[in-house]
Amino acid sequence: MLFRSIKIEHIQQGLSTFVASASQTPGRMNLFNMGKSHALIDYAHNPASYEALAGFVRNWQGVRIGVVGGPGDRRDEDFVTLGKLAAEMFDQIVIKEDDDTRGRERGNAADLIREGIEQVLSRVPDPRVSYETILNETEAIETTLDRAPEGGLVVILPESVTRAISLIEARNPISDSPTGQNGTASAPYSTNLKPSQV
Repeated sequence: MLFRSIKIEHIQQGLSTFVASASQTPGRMNLFNMGKSHALIDYAHNPASYEALAGFVRNWQGVRIGVVGGPGDRRDEDFVTLGKLAAEMFDQIVIKEDDDTRGRERGNAADLIREGIEQVLSRVPDPRVSYETILNETEAIETTLDRAPEGGLVVILPESVTRAISLIEARNPISDSPTGQNGTASAPYSTNLKPSQV
């Protein structure tokens, strides 16, 4: 049996050197300290992953900005649902599309996401929530990072995790990690979470 040949010391070493970071877990809750604001990269691309991410985002103490989209081969109703979830999670939303629209006409997925946002805002008007469309993913990320307010959180849900991390790293984020790894920043969010929400 394999587990019997693994020494406790090796397990301890593995656990003590693992850091949830852009280098070890790219696209999985990679949080970067950008100085005046923070950026988070996560490969959330369907309703279930948006809902999982919302537990963290809703506890952020500053303005929450989402750069959102989804793969073009999803059902229309999935895009509408992504829009609804984004409207419930973010104060500002930038709708983008993947480079590869997977056969969908350019702009169609963004229109469906916007439809979901508008459904939520028509039901529960919130003057703090704003949204716009910037179809090009790189432009959407760069524009949103440039506009990030003091204490804000920019949540980037990219098609290309590698590209998103490169765009962040080009801005020289501050490392809060004792190992010096980026994508592991400490952050101003509420710690009033139940264990099931962490």
